[in-house]
Amino acid sequence: MIFQIYGLQLDIPKEYKIILWKDSVFYEGTVEVHGSVGNMIKMDWNDLTKILQKYSSPEDFFKENIERIKEDPDILDPKLETYPWNSDQDHDYYFHKLSYRAVRKFPRKEISDYIIGLGIFCKNSNRFILLQYRPPEKGSDMGDKALEIIKSFRCICKE
Repeated sequence: MIFQIYGLQLDIPKEYKIILWKDSVFYEGTVEVHGSVGNMIKMDWNDLTKILQKYSSPEDFFKENIERIKEDPDILDPKLETYPWNSDQDHDYYFHKLSYRAVRKFPRKEISDYIIGLGIFCKNSNRFILLQYRPPEKGSDMGDKALEIIKSFRCICKE
């Protein structure tokens, strides 16, 4: 099922729940896409002018956060994979999956975790679009489905 708002489009299963945050507008907002219990893909968009004051590309935005995660002494074996993203538009983007093991202190245990992220600079609409997924601590992981949904994102900014 195609879901579209403010020129931002995702292909999601029709049984998924969509929550639009209150006060979301064209230049700034958030949509949550909820799958099975605890699973959520979050899509945020913000004024690109503000983001460009600090980051020159989506990769710069993510690299800062990825380095901070890697420097955490409780993070083990971080592995970064990047993916292509096919768009009809000429947008600067960074699409990745960061996998790692994390040591939890209370109760003491080691868990496998990951984060999927797609960041896009849309200069046509002057927006930074960010899609992220992290599996829930409890419940089933929709990892491959989340990756498929995020890959389906399209920016319909020239219509």
